[in-house]
Parts: sequence; C-alpha cells; structure tokens
Amino acid sequence: MYMRQLENYVEARSSAKVQNSVKLIYAKHLAGEISRGDSVLTLNEAAEILRLSRDTVKKLIREKRLKGVRTGGYSGKWRISQSAIEEFLRGE
Repeated sequence: MYMRQLENYVEARSSAKVQNSVKLIYAKHLAGEISRGDSVLTLNEAAEILRLSRDTVKKLIREKRLKGVRTGGYSGKWRISQSAIEEFLRGE
C-alpha cells in the first residue's frame, strides 16, 4: 500500500524520468527484491559503503556479483538496495 501511494504521489508531481524510476523500484518491491524498509542507494553511496571505486561497483553489478537496478534505461543511474550490499558482504 505504501509503495502504491508513493508511486501515485510521484506521478502527479514529477517528470517522466522520475516516474519511470519509481515504477521500476515499485516493480522490484513487488517481486520481493526490495523490502519496504530496505534503503535504495546510489552508486556513489554503495561504493562508499563497500570502500570500492564506482567503476569496481559497476563491474560487480555487470558480473552479477552484486544486485543493482538501472533506472531510466541504458543511460539511467544505478540503484543498489541495502540488502544487496549486505548479501554481497556475506558472500551470498
């Protein structure tokens, strides 16, 4: 319910690019890949937490060693859930 309310709010007040990002995150939430309390991090934030460079984090995502979502298609920005960071650190 909360995610649907957020999506409706964003649709009414945001650009198409932001709307697409929220829809993608909502779809991931429905698929169980992101839980309601799960923080969604930027590439820079994930790199800082992991103490790696941005390029290394991108490489880990491309190699499917770290779960990440690209918002807005090919030129979009990467988003990584906090739980994906935790799974990576546990070696799962």
